[in-house]
Amino acid sequence: MIIFYKKNINLASELLADDGVIFVSIDDNEQAYLKVLMDEIFGEDNFVACLVRTTKTGGERFGKQFIQKDFDYLICFVHKNYYWKWWIWVLDSAKEPGVHNEVHQN
Repeated sequence: MIIFYKKNINLASELLADDGVIFVSIDDNEQAYLKVLMDEIFGEDNFVACLVRTTKTGGERFGKQFIQKDFDYLICFVHKNYYWKWWIWVLDSAKEPGVHNEVHQN
């Protein structure tokens, strides 16, 4: 359950430097809940991106449920939003083929 993450994310927020950034990796089962929790803790304005990462390629593409889950997510927040434009530059310069970056600008 996502509530177990709340204590650790609160602690990370307290320990993070003003120019700090946090990336949290999670699968699709709780990705949306984690995003809402992090919005609450860090503030919606400090959200940078939700990066989709391919976790499986090739072979056994159809499991027991007939839908293969091939992705997980990296949710990125900055501690103070005046530093986020620098992180946008970092993310843009790190793009690779097959990586889907969703960047929200406020």
